[in-house]
Amino acid sequence: MLYIVRNDASNVIFQKDTGASLPSVFFQHLHASFMSISRLFIIALVIWATGFLGYVSMIPEKRTNDKRITDGIVVLTGGKYRISEGVRLIRNKRSPRMLVSGIGGKTNISALLISAGVSPQETQRLQSMIDIDYQSRSTSDNADQTTDWVKKHNIKTLRVVTSNYHMPRALREMRQHLPEADIIPHPVFSESFHVERWYAHRNSIGLLMSEYHKFLAAILIHFYQKSSYFLLSYYTKVTSIASF
Repeated sequence: MLYIVRNDASNVIFQKDTGASLPSVFFQHLHASFMSISRLFIIALVIWATGFLGYVSMIPEKRTNDKRITDGIVVLTGGKYRISEGVRLIRNKRSPRMLVSGIGGKTNISALLISAGVSPQETQRLQSMIDIDYQSRSTSDNADQTTDWVKKHNIKTLRVVTSNYHMPRALREMRQHLPEADIIPHPVFSESFHVERWYAHRNSIGLLMSEYHKFLAAILIHFYQKSSYFLLSYYTKVTSIASF
């Protein structure tokens, strides 16, 4: 065992050599920091994975059996079979009015119905029952435009038609915008997405991860908006009191 002898103000002081050099201390701190970051990463990964599995569990696996007649139908475009399913519902008199939200270009109602397999004679009958939203570019936009449409036509019960993997996010947006409306989910299924064995299909995994991250983003945006509104209201109240 080595000892270091140090002369401090004419006093002889003996110190025990711990053997810890500057490089070793640096690597000890580096290792401790790495372990802390690793723990945080593992915790974040567990939270993310738990939320992801929770999102997957919210995706409808079967077609709806709800045959209620609703005041309105909204079809959120962007996936296969959504428009044709909405047209089928309104042809079967499941609602007197339908909004197709998020149509790109200048597609008119007549062309939309004919592309869905409706005869020219029936197209004339259905045209007055369908409205088109050309402005929406996102699910949030869909909810904004649907809210205006619902209020305009005094709709109390609304059937939402969209792909099953998109339904959790669509319902969240719709229910935030229309808390008093009775919203009925009507999922559409595509052969390219496998909800029961999603983990065995690369495309299904990628689609679910994309939807899950958009779902998280929608939650964060809503939280930010609520927090900003609260802080602004609080600041306005405090400044009004201070002005007296």
